[in-house]
Amino acid sequence: TGEGDLMLQDFEAQPAISAESIVHSLKKKGYCVIGGDAGDGALAAVLQELRGMDDEGKFEQPPDEIAEGLLGAESATRFAFVEDKWDATPGVRDVDARMRTFGEQIGPWTSSALGFELRSRGRGFIVEVDVRAEGGEAPPALTADACYTWLSVFEAHRVMCLHFLGPDGGSLDMQPFDEVSGNHRVPIEPGTWVLLRADSLSHTFVPKGKGYVAGCFFFQNQYDYEHRRKLREFPRVPIAEKLDTWLLDTVRRLKETSASEEELEAVTSRAVQRMVNQMFHRGAQVSVRGQACRFPGYAENTECYRCLLFTGTDAAEQIPFKRWDNDIYYVNVDAEALTTQANEVGWSSLRDRYNCQHGSFIEGIEFFDNKFFGLSPMESRGMDPNQRMLLETMYETAFSAGLKKNKLMKAHIGVYTAGPGTMETEWSSVPKEAAEGGALASTSGSAAILSNRLSYNFGMNGPNFLLSLDGASSLAAMGLATDSLQRSKPQCDAAFALGIDAIMHPLGYSQFCWAGLMSMIGRCLTFDQTADGYMRGEGSAGLYMNPYMHEIDGEVVVDETLRSLGLASAVRTAHSGKVASLSAPSGAQDQELIAATLREAEISALDIDGVDVWGAGTVLSDAVEVMALGRSLRGRRPGPGESSEPPEMLGLGCVKTTFGNGKPLAGMYAVIKVLLSHEVGNVAPSNHLNQVNPHFALEDVPCFFATEHVPQRMNSAFTGVTAKGFGGSLAHAILWGAVDFDRVPQPVPVLHRKELVYWPGGGGELDDDAKPARHYAIAGSWSAAGGPVPMKAAGRGAFSADVVVGELGFEKFQIWLDGDPQKVLHPDIDDAAKDVPVFGPSRAAAAEGCWRLGGRAPPGLPSGDPADGALAVAGEASAEDWRPGDQYQVQVLTNGKYRTVTR
Repeated sequence: TGEGDLMLQDFEAQPAISAESIVHSLKKKGYCVIGGDAGDGALAAVLQELRGMDDEGKFEQPPDEIAEGLLGAESATRFAFVEDKWDATPGVRDVDARMRTFGEQIGPWTSSALGFELRSRGRGFIVEVDVRAEGGEAPPALTADACYTWLSVFEAHRVMCLHFLGPDGGSLDMQPFDEVSGNHRVPIEPGTWVLLRADSLSHTFVPKGKGYVAGCFFFQNQYDYEHRRKLREFPRVPIAEKLDTWLLDTVRRLKETSASEEELEAVTSRAVQRMVNQMFHRGAQVSVRGQACRFPGYAENTECYRCLLFTGTDAAEQIPFKRWDNDIYYVNVDAEALTTQANEVGWSSLRDRYNCQHGSFIEGIEFFDNKFFGLSPMESRGMDPNQRMLLETMYETAFSAGLKKNKLMKAHIGVYTAGPGTMETEWSSVPKEAAEGGALASTSGSAAILSNRLSYNFGMNGPNFLLSLDGASSLAAMGLATDSLQRSKPQCDAAFALGIDAIMHPLGYSQFCWAGLMSMIGRCLTFDQTADGYMRGEGSAGLYMNPYMHEIDGEVVVDETLRSLGLASAVRTAHSGKVASLSAPSGAQDQELIAATLREAEISALDIDGVDVWGAGTVLSDAVEVMALGRSLRGRRPGPGESSEPPEMLGLGCVKTTFGNGKPLAGMYAVIKVLLSHEVGNVAPSNHLNQVNPHFALEDVPCFFATEHVPQRMNSAFTGVTAKGFGGSLAHAILWGAVDFDRVPQPVPVLHRKELVYWPGGGGELDDDAKPARHYAIAGSWSAAGGPVPMKAAGRGAFSADVVVGELGFEKFQIWLDGDPQKVLHPDIDDAAKDVPVFGPSRAAAAEGCWRLGGRAPPGLPSGDPADGALAVAGEASAEDWRPGDQYQVQVLTNGKYRTVTR
């Protein structure tokens, strides 16, 4: 069998012990050769089965780029996957089962020896190998789908198992991935098994003639890598780097040349399409450069808001006495009973009453630093708190984007504000002292001043608008801001999109309660079967946006130095039109708006990972919205036999379950929530879902409700945000964001690839100070009186010395260069076994590690039961087998830069 580390019969007789030998060889030199029986009649039967598979047309020629990662492009002419155990032929099935057994046996030992744990294996395959003739059939071109599939294999594979079936043999050329190690050739005969470190060695089979090789890959156990793809520093093998570069170039061209998502979908698989759309964006993308917020629940900034979201905090509270005396206005009856009472006793006595006594409120709404904004105390006392909070929020937004007041002066920056209209401004109804009135206070009576004051105070000259569309206001303002920044017809250089609403008078509560919109429970129970309306919320928030790409000298460039919190891929607005009533939901118009937003963003509906819904908090409107979203973004769930692809689930959440309905501010609640969720790669949970609304036809739509942290599929995600107004206004936005690894701690890479202890092919050179001028010497516990003993040259870089175990039953030793105690070679642990990495030369004081002979099983690998995850070193004797007087030969092996100590 040529070079062999053990025999197959030994493995079958003692699989656990033989697994130790296999792992030891993988650690030392990166491969293990297991001799089989070339005369076994089973090989002939397997070959006959493979010829039958060939006749059935199951073999196909791989692209050269894929063949290179299997057994080399020059020899891997065709391949076929092993069918499942029910369809595979008996011989092939047995070979595949034995490969699985190898993986199961060595898996528990790889963690301590190799630095990773094998827990899964890939699909088995058969490679037809032959000497490729000149002028033969050209291999097929590599496709994006094939590249994507095999890239995921070559990125995660760690160990490769090969069984050479014959009928002809050959040789297996292997070489470490560094630039200096030499090639090592292992002769192969039919029946031989080889396990090799595919993450450390290139491997090419050179056949003598036509033959077949069965193989499979074993993968590392790395749950975070498999589910989140966050290990961006995970080391890749060269074939994976090559495929990754090819795939990036190819998908970029696909995105550039495809006129629509339908055309892209026709030429690629869904997996490739998803990757393309996440990495390459078309259209005029607008980047969010800064954000700020002041929300209830003590969410005074975005970091506090993040904590509030991901801890599932309920920001609702009873109406505070600082606003008004709730006991005067609150009645514990529903809207219908309230109407009945009003008809009986008269409307004037009940018109200010309401039946929802909860909301989410900001602490300290009355505080304001007028000097910072250049306002007199007289004017600031009479100002609407909406104006005061908006001034603070806008400056914080600009500051988070790196702008100060002097940068805003004379700047052509647009201001698009969502706030209450003139008739909705509650400040006008609040009783005031004489000092709060006067001529200066009149500016608080006009809603237009709410937005105009921002440009005035900061000296900006760009467009300035106030939008009052009830709940759709914030997203509509964001849509105007993004439209004003389009490269084709820009209206300003940058833009602020802001939202504001403050609860100051019971009038707002009574109006919405009489309309039957607010919840007696005092919570917004979106998605729940007990939903009965919403509660109100307040706050202020802002975004600073400018174009993601800039055109310089006719070339579109991206300034990577600018901070980007996310991209507004598309924002669209619409109206429900003529429906049952002014406030009735329209599922058809919802779907039409979502489709238009997807077309503007130029992505597939399946690229949307989730949506923060409007969630009005009523059973009917929630059902209409959820089903419209599901049908627009996922369609109908495939029935039995219609599709083998698993459905891509759509995540749904609603920020109203935390804050309630912020009216003109509501869209900003959701937008900033989505941006913060993208930064950490998780969907923030919603609250108060106990029993799902029975009107949701969830069996037809593949969606879920995020009631806890849900990881995104990738490092980046598209998420939708929906907002609606009481009068039928609709708005939908698609936001893209990526995990911010500068703000979120990265997972520690699971694998730091360890160098092989001793490579038979050699390569490289040791530094001069790491080589002896005369000889290696062994210094041990037996040589305290006589000093170190020179070792004898044994040829081809080998040096040896005989050691007799003393009366204590064990000996310790180190290797000294030229017998010098200041040039010590040693292991990095004490009582080391053979074939461990060699360190040094070090000074004697720093060389604490020693090799050990006898006394107990050396700790090169853990010892114990496989169930405990421990293992004795292969071939090492137990403590009882070591006796005083035993003689052993200690060897120092050197080959280029590689060296090891063995016996």
